[in-house]
Amino acid sequence: MVNGPPPSDGKYDAAHECGRGADACVHPKHLRWATRSQNNWDKLGHNTDNRGEKHCGHKLTECEVKEIRQLKGYFFQREIAEFYGVCEGTVSSIHRGINWYWLED
Repeated sequence: MVNGPPPSDGKYDAAHECGRGADACVHPKHLRWATRSQNNWDKLGHNTDNRGEKHCGHKLTECEVKEIRQLKGYFFQREIAEFYGVCEGTVSSIHRGINWYWLED
């Protein structure tokens, strides 16, 4: 209501300047219109994203992912996957920088 209708239908979300949207913050001064991409970047800035260990379905820790990266070339991906209890595709994605790409060594 404070910011009026979205600039265009379907392209904008209500974004929380405060980063407390998950806590049901609806303070009018904390809301603004943002694209989905801008809203996703806000999650990173507010540290409210759910990637990596924050994701409810994670099987690996950040430390284990770093270990998996270091094991590349020393063991077969199948062996690494069996050791860590994940599928070979997960190890492959980690080695290729697709999964956990944001994590620095």
